[in-house]
Amino acid sequence: MREFFRTSFRYNAWANGILLKALEAARTPPEKAVAAYQHVLEGERTWFARIMGERSPNAPFWTAPDLQRCHDWTMELLARTEYFFAHLEPSGLERGFSYTNSKGDRFTDRVDTVLAHVLLHSTQYRGESAGFAIAGGVAVPDLDMIFWLRDGSPEAGRDPKSPRPVFRRQPLSH
Repeated sequence: MREFFRTSFRYNAWANGILLKALEAARTPPEKAVAAYQHVLEGERTWFARIMGERSPNAPFWTAPDLQRCHDWTMELLARTEYFFAHLEPSGLERGFSYTNSKGDRFTDRVDTVLAHVLLHSTQYRGESAGFAIAGGVAVPDLDMIFWLRDGSPEAGRDPKSPRPVFRRQPLSH
């Protein structure tokens, strides 16, 4: 299960990087697209800080969109997730941890449950960001995991080996 999550987060980092490149390539990316992408990163930063027991883990959510901040956080998360999985003990996924959410409520969850949540949350808001970008005229490559796998699972920040579909409008199906 550890390798499943490690692979899933490598894909997640790649998809984040592809979307970031598309937003950065746009002259003026739609504000809603940047805001939704920034929310992906706010969530990932917060949850990894909580899991790792950092003192003040809750990032402020839905702050003013800032593409440079998104770039910086994307690079930070690349390093953070690789570090996390490199140091995760085999039984670490089953470990419970306690945290206080942004509303001040206290919870205890398992690491594996939260990692699954992070992946799903990131996928939801990355999709929203891509949708807003496409609606605003930004060309966004397909971000599906299967394309990442077919391209040889390229590292985040590295261009894929072969061209993939680029959507300029919402696809109806794959």
